Amino acid sequence: MELVHGNFSQFLKEKDGTFDMILLDLGVSSPQLDEAARGFSFYQDGPLDMRMNQGQNVTAEVLINTLSEDDLVRVFKEYGEIFRPFRVVRAIVHDRKTKAFKTTQELAGLIERVDGWHRKGHHPATQYFMALRLAVNQELENLKEALPRLIDALNPGGRLAVISFHSLEDRIVKWVFKESELGEQIHKR
Repeated sequence: MELVHGNFSQFLKEKDGTFDMILLDLGVSSPQLDEAARGFSFYQDGPLDMRMNQGQNVTAEVLINTLSEDDLVRVFKEYGEIFRPFRVVRAIVHDRKTKAFKTTQELAGLIERVDGWHRKGHHPATQYFMALRLAVNQELENLKEALPRLIDALNPGGRLAVISFHSLEDRIVKWVFKESELGEQIHKR
């Protein structure tokens, strides 16, 4: 067995050959989320980072402080499935003029103040932080790019199994499997 550091979309660049079984687990590691210094958590103060690969340049801080109002709205709508992020985005754009956002607590506090709590036990920053994480790491783009290549890498009769955790990933997986001419989707769920 060989460990390769990289995104799963780079897997086939690292390995030659074909496979009988490929398993993709699209979940995020709990220790990553729990470590405040990684910047994923809105419960613990840490830098606005959210990078899975600490070697990449783009962080959540960069996106929050540099994207235009329209681009922030698009990120939160597309990646966070937030239907009306306009008030939060306007507040971000307004507040960053005087002081750049540096920490998770600064951003989470703004979202909590502007959006408020709607459901008990569901922090108002949850979808916003997920959207930023997906954008920073280009998770959905990497999934779209990787799946067809992984399907092509299977031996005849081989299986590709994908464990997804939210509807955005699930839609991409189902669409790619449906469009593939090299096999068929075995389970709908």
